[in-house]
Amino acid sequence: MAKLVELIVCTFWILCFVDFTKAIECYTCSSLMDRESCEKPEKYNVPRKVCNKTSLNDTLNLAKDIDKGFSSIFEVELGNHIVPTTCLKQITMVGEKHIILRGCQLLALSGNLNVCNKVKKYATDNLRTSFCELCNTKDGCNSSGYHPLHFGWILLSLINSIRYVINT
Repeated sequence: MAKLVELIVCTFWILCFVDFTKAIECYTCSSLMDRESCEKPEKYNVPRKVCNKTSLNDTLNLAKDIDKGFSSIFEVELGNHIVPTTCLKQITMVGEKHIILRGCQLLALSGNLNVCNKVKKYATDNLRTSFCELCNTKDGCNSSGYHPLHFGWILLSLINSIRYVINT
C-alpha cells in the first residue's frame, strides 16, 4: 500500500510541472484606438485573444495603422501550418507621439524572424520604435503581482496529507 501511495505522490509531483493550458492569449490593441486601455489592459479589463491566424492578422492591421511600412514586417504567411506564437508589446514614436501596439506574433526570439529586431531597424525621420518585447507568459506580457496557486501544488499537498494519515 505504501508503494502505491508513493507512486501516486510521484505521479502528481510530475503533473505539477506539466502545463495543461491551451494556446497563449494576448492583448490585441493599439493606443491609436484607445490609449488608456492599451497602456494598462489589465486595469481596464481588456480581454485577451487566443493567438492564432486571425489574431496575427489583427496585429498586422493594427501595425499598418501606425505605419504602412510595417506591413512587410508584420505580414505572416502560414498556409495550413501551426507555428508557435507569442505576445508582443511595442512602443513606437511617431513624431512626438508614443504609440503602443499589443498583439500576437510568431515566436522567434532571435534572428531575422524576430519582429522586434525588424521594427527597431525600421526607422524614418518621423518614426522610431523605442521598446519592443516578446513574451509567452499567461498574463499577456503584463505581470500584475497576482500569482494564482497552481492546482498541482494543491493536489500534492492533499496527497501528502493522505499519505501522512495512512502511514501513521
